[in-house]
Amino acid sequence: MKTYMQQENKTRSKFKAWGVLLTVFGLLAFFALYAGPWLQKQVPIVDQMFTLIEEQDINSNAYFYTDIEGSYDGERFLKGAIRLADDKEGRLNIPFFAGLVCCILILGLGYRFMPMD
Repeated sequence: MKTYMQQENKTRSKFKAWGVLLTVFGLLAFFALYAGPWLQKQVPIVDQMFTLIEEQDINSNAYFYTDIEGSYDGERFLKGAIRLADDKEGRLNIPFFAGLVCCILILGLGYRFMPMD
């Protein structure tokens, strides 16, 4: 027989899961509709890449997934890594966020000091 606390925790975890899912979808929509186009106009090389892709009618979604041996090797290695990974390694923890912050700082420094010729 379930106690009141167990039922409340189960309900709370369902709300939390739905909240996370909706937040992720919202962030993806925000990036696709607002942040992505804004960044495209702010970084000149990205705008040039988008212009070239449109002019030459390149299917950029499929560009990196052609029939090359490297994509098959990469898929095999990723599947093996996922299968053998520890559950604790894939969590959102302090090392993950520290790495994310470091990447953003490196990109910001590169953008700040990169020559705009």
